[in-house]
Amino acid sequence: MVWPIRRGWNEIAIGPGGRLTLESGSTLNVNAGAAFSVDGVTIAEPAALINLADYDAGAPAVAIIDFNTGAAEAACSVTINGVIYLEADIAVPANGVWTNGATAANSATSFAAAVNGDTRATAIPATAVVSPATHSVMLIWDAAGVAGNVAISTTSAARITVENAHGGLDSARRAIYAVTYVVTAQDVLNTAICIPVPFQPRAVIENAKTAARLAIAHTGLVTVAAAPNRIMIDNTAGATHLAATDVVNLVILG
Repeated sequence: MVWPIRRGWNEIAIGPGGRLTLESGSTLNVNAGAAFSVDGVTIAEPAALINLADYDAGAPAVAIIDFNTGAAEAACSVTINGVIYLEADIAVPANGVWTNGATAANSATSFAAAVNGDTRATAIPATAVVSPATHSVMLIWDAAGVAGNVAISTTSAARITVENAHGGLDSARRAIYAVTYVVTAQDVLNTAICIPVPFQPRAVIENAKTAARLAIAHTGLVTVAAAPNRIMIDNTAGATHLAATDVVNLVILG
């Protein structure tokens, strides 16, 4: 059933077991000054239109291609996601052809130019940047997402080392959780500090202070764990350990 627009309604009630469904392509608008609540709890009271689901943009993949022992071998190649970049006497960047030059820096510079200047239909959607040390090329996928985590190989016997592109993450809803945890005497006896988290953590930023809020450069090993989801601090690592009443501050990313 499609309802015509009705303005000025003070309340719409849906009985027990009822359901309000937004079909594909529909939009629920909560305008400025309005409040959105669930079971009587206000979710937001915006000064402007709110976004109820925040998504991060993901992350682009990255890989390092290193020309580590001088000029590359003649006629060697680097293959990125099935696209071949071939070494030859004369560089033709538009065709993905590069030249080894006389040094590792020459090879890296020519290779980066071949990736960035490639106009073939198979050209990879990535940008190559020569490293500050000049003998490596940082390959950065143009678009964020796991699609950039591609295979990279080389026919070089010894003078080029490569790694598969990695680190690409799709756009997704993420959680950020801030925790302040006071270490107990039982934590110290346990030699590990367990801090439960309401979602699967993927990264954590941690620091610690005394009860008087003085910074502690402790050496505990901080890791994330699942089933159940938690942050674990191995209090036996290194020489400087946390004590009872110390305060652990965490920013947890999910």
